[in-house]
Amino acid sequence: MDLIEQLKLELKNKISKKRYEHTLRVLEQGKILAKEYNISVNKVEIAVLLHDFCKEMKIFELFEICKKKNFSEIIGYENSNEILHGFAASVYGEEKFRIKDKDILNAVKYHTIGRENMSIMEKIVYLSDGIESGRSYPAVEEIRLLAKKDINDAIIYEIDRKIEYLIKKNVDIHINTLKMRNFLIREKNLRSDR
Repeated sequence: MDLIEQLKLELKNKISKKRYEHTLRVLEQGKILAKEYNISVNKVEIAVLLHDFCKEMKIFELFEICKKKNFSEIIGYENSNEILHGFAASVYGEEKFRIKDKDILNAVKYHTIGRENMSIMEKIVYLSDGIESGRSYPAVEEIRLLAKKDINDAIIYEIDRKIEYLIKKNVDIHINTLKMRNFLIREKNLRSDR
């Protein structure tokens, strides 16, 4: 059995039907964007299948997995499933499935908060999670259209909507998300100056 089939099988037994169906929709979106941006569909599939592998684990389990790696980005977020599950899934992928590809592991790790200087694969997994066909929130259609033209513009637009939403909910905005936005804005401004 190849790795993708193994991941699908184990994932189906590990998470709820609803979460599994979400993952399959992210997978479809990820494959579309991988082809659009001419990167390995296989690597995107592996990262997407891993991205929510640990999503339904208890917070203490996530934290125990993450402690193995001393991730500095989780300090202050030790009780946040939204942040810990990606970091835990990257460790899980490395240990259980022997995945060594840093691009895949980073795409899994940063799929909710992003980071500066993300690879195209990291961007595809990050964005695919937010715009899969089951998502319906204000501006998602615009983000989907932008994703086909310029993934950086799509992410900036998505982050701006996310920040507005998080401010209204009065919750923390992870510094990585702000740094990712600033990095992409600087890159965009440099491109337009040329």
